[in-house]
Amino acid sequence: MASDLILAAEVRSATDADTATLADSSAPAQLNLKAAGSDAVIEEAAADKGYHAAKTIELCDFFDVQTYIPEPERAGKSKLGEKPEAERKAVVNKRRRVGRAKGKQLQRRRSEVVERTFAHLCETGGARRSHLRGLVNVTKRYRIAAAAAAHNLGRILRKLTWIGKPRVLQGAKGGLSGASRGSGARWEAIYRRWSNRWANLFARLQRFQDGGTIVLST
Repeated sequence: MASDLILAAEVRSATDADTATLADSSAPAQLNLKAAGSDAVIEEAAADKGYHAAKTIELCDFFDVQTYIPEPERAGKSKLGEKPEAERKAVVNKRRRVGRAKGKQLQRRRSEVVERTFAHLCETGGARRSHLRGLVNVTKRYRIAAAAAAHNLGRILRKLTWIGKPRVLQGAKGGLSGASRGSGARWEAIYRRWSNRWANLFARLQRFQDGGTIVLST
């Protein structure tokens, strides 16, 4: 949640309950991290009360993922005592984590960042509805428009240029040119940084042009 990057964007069938998708959603995210060359490991998961289920919490514990999920308010008496021992232990441990300061901080962060991000993608990005047919095609569009091409790219640009979205330039006089003139030193530093990176890449290509092989991954 610190980087606000979407590690996995999965579209599920409307008949799948949220409680049945939490553990399955963490697996693609971990695979994407590994494919990107990152050593980060998903150890914690924060979600809203719609994902709360004893079986889901126990399954996440089995995969060494600690959950921070508030319990929904139920009219009847809790039936936790009727659950298997492993599920009861997982829920009790989860309650302790949620009640701590760290659990409350994660829930606040989730409300501020995660909920706002997906609301922006679904409303402003138009990802709430699709005219495509088939779950595969809808998933492709959601990943490209929402996760890969739009949101994550904006975060990368913000990291590199301090400007992640076009609306940031609305307050600058003269649009992009006005922003560039107002922060010339910043843009010059960015230009030098990327010029050095491209120069190093071209130098490597020059060394391998005599029969060598270079593998570029995307």
